[in-house]
Amino acid sequence: MLSETRWWASIRVNNEFDASVMNKVCSVCGEGYNSPENSLFICEGRGCHVGVHQACYGIVSPPTSGVWYCRKCESQERAARVKCDLCPKKDGAFKKTDSGGWAHVVCALYIPEASFGNNTTMEPIVVSKIPKDRFSKNCCICEEQGSESQAMTGACMTCNKLHCRMAFHVTCAQKARLLSEEEDPRDPDNVLYVGYCSHHYGRQVCIASTHVVRLVCVIANCLSSVLAPLTCNLFIANIFPLLLTGNTKFKKTFFKSELISSTSISISESLSCR
Repeated sequence: MLSETRWWASIRVNNEFDASVMNKVCSVCGEGYNSPENSLFICEGRGCHVGVHQACYGIVSPPTSGVWYCRKCESQERAARVKCDLCPKKDGAFKKTDSGGWAHVVCALYIPEASFGNNTTMEPIVVSKIPKDRFSKNCCICEEQGSESQAMTGACMTCNKLHCRMAFHVTCAQKARLLSEEEDPRDPDNVLYVGYCSHHYGRQVCIASTHVVRLVCVIANCLSSVLAPLTCNLFIANIFPLLLTGNTKFKKTFFKSELISSTSISISESLSCR
């Protein structure tokens, strides 16, 4: 049997955070977990302090000194001149584009026609293939907030719901928690980066929560035979919200964990009886 301590350390984010990382989240994925396999780096640039995961920013060779600078600070370009070509947000995790400008990594992930020249290092961000009509759409989130001028800045993604024409900036949707990572139905190993308008995102969460609540309850019941009640409560409080976020990477890691695998027979039996 896998020990409770070992399992909880492997599933939950590291409890031993560095002070500089404690209250930081990744500017790309929006999560704050920090693990040896995917460390959270904080830029030491003056006035920057942007946080990114190694995998989310394409950091191939982590610095051995412990001091890390994002590409914007590394370039020593004046902060006022670094603007995203795809949205009006001025801070965040930037990379150079193929046109010589700058763009957020998260914008490149969620604008369908944007890509990376090198998928490993995630640079440069290729924006030259983005159709012009994306730059002519107005961000509905900016408009709702009364920012008409910003609404016309950059390029917009559209709601992933079929026939919905609502458009919005990636970073506006990120701030409003409307982005989602979904499994590609055509390729289970591929992740689709999509977003929904506030109306359809609410519907997606309602549909997902019905299945997740049932699944989490079944898993918790199965785990109760090997874990203390307190840990089961911690499981519900910490894991349930993450399973609802649509983070495919987290869900795949979670369901491949040793303890979940060891109870998979009980879980399958419980689900088949319902």
